[in-house]
Amino acid sequence: MALGSVRVGGRNVAYAEWGDPDGFPVLVMHGTPGSRLGRWSDPAALAATGVRQIGINRPGYGPSSRLEGRTVAAVVPDVLAVADALHLDAFAISGASGGGPHALAVAALAPERVVRCRVTSSLAPAGIPAFFDGMDPHNVEEWELVLAGRALAEVTRRATLMRSRVITDPGSVYADLALPASDKAAMSERAAFAIRQESLLEALTTPFGWYDDDVAFAQHWGFELAQVRAPVELRYGRHDVFVPPTHGEWLASALPRAKVTCWEDQGHLGDSSVLPDLRALVAASRPSL
Repeated sequence: MALGSVRVGGRNVAYAEWGDPDGFPVLVMHGTPGSRLGRWSDPAALAATGVRQIGINRPGYGPSSRLEGRTVAAVVPDVLAVADALHLDAFAISGASGGGPHALAVAALAPERVVRCRVTSSLAPAGIPAFFDGMDPHNVEEWELVLAGRALAEVTRRATLMRSRVITDPGSVYADLALPASDKAAMSERAAFAIRQESLLEALTTPFGWYDDDVAFAQHWGFELAQVRAPVELRYGRHDVFVPPTHGEWLASALPRAKVTCWEDQGHLGDSSVLPDLRALVAASRPSL
């Protein structure tokens, strides 16, 4: 592990490195909420995949300075500043959940550097047909407030409650949602949840990363999906109640070079194939250099 930061326009941008320091770089956009501290629980197994994983905190998360009013595309200079500081000419980009749109933004706006993109359980733009179909009512309520411009108080309340639950009763973090069986199983994996707990504690030092993500998602993202020219591995779960499969289906139709995988037995949180998939991502990325 190595923690670091760079300065971008007077702001701090925090990042963390995991895996093989000599491996192929994969820059990771965390979920909403989340942080740079998300990674596989076994460091040796992660390094054995050949990945040099670099997690980057978006503005407002943990030590990364807030950038009020940001769009999805506004994080691209932060990501490229980290890549420059680490002397990375080319890299793969990966994002899950709320990190998906941000990974796509980097792929779209830095095509000369992104050799491959992976997005998992990613949001689609607000306003697509069937945006809310299959979404848990708890998340629908948040989205309705975001779209009405009245979400700050509710996101602040939710962030405070989630941080308290992470500290006192980690298993109850998503108690307000009706999770599918695969997500409940993922929540019961102690080693994985210990990592999620660490990541969330950093993410929720303030509510502003979460809130500013929501605001960014609800407006134009600052780029067009047709601009994404790198190969995209697009994956989503059939039973996802955080980001319903309608989002994955829509993204599949909008991205020019998407290879689509729908996990018929998965929701939002569980993916038992993380390490083989990282190894495959590294193998697929290297020939693109």
